[in-house]
Amino acid sequence: MVIRSVFANNTSAHRQELKAEIIEKEESLNQMQDLKIKVTEKITKNNTINEVKIKIESIENAITALKSDLINLNDKLNIKCKFASKAKWYEQGEKSNKFFLNLTKLRQSQTLIASIKNKDKEYKGQEEVTTGITEFYKKLYKKNCKEDNSQDDTFYDKCPKLLPQNKAYMEDDLTIEELHKALLTCTESSPGPDGIPYIVYKNFWKITGPIILNHRGYII
Repeated sequence: MVIRSVFANNTSAHRQELKAEIIEKEESLNQMQDLKIKVTEKITKNNTINEVKIKIESIENAITALKSDLINLNDKLNIKCKFASKAKWYEQGEKSNKFFLNLTKLRQSQTLIASIKNKDKEYKGQEEVTTGITEFYKKLYKKNCKEDNSQDDTFYDKCPKLLPQNKAYMEDDLTIEELHKALLTCTESSPGPDGIPYIVYKNFWKITGPIILNHRGYII
């Protein structure tokens, strides 16, 4: 608490200094703009353009410098105000109270099955309900007939078969050209479990290609 108070006081003091400096810069900018107007009026009255031209350029340079300083100061002040606002929200912002916590518990209880009945047998409580559901589906999917060990050897005779050249093609080893061709058909999407997007494989294929080819079980 002491450390937080010290930081808060120093931050507040620094913020007040920035505000005071901004006000001072704004007043100086207004004065320089008024001076520029007066100098311009003097030019139109006395026709001494050459004598006052240098003064106008220096005034404009001063105005540009003041505007730049004001932008930087306002940016610093915005950052500090944003940080102070975020810190204040963490400390004093809305938090989950007892009412919302009870709502969460109520919704959780509503989603759970308190009791279940299978014919004349009733299951109560989470453990019994789980047991009852398990037993019900075990009986439902249990084989009622005896297992038939006889095998129909003619079943595969009617299934379509690959031509010899297609069979040889499927059994051939993958080539790096085939892998690269498959990679180029992949559109950019979120990275997979490895966290590496397709663009990395595409841009560094000379490095990643041989690695993927040697580990074909992990092809993207």
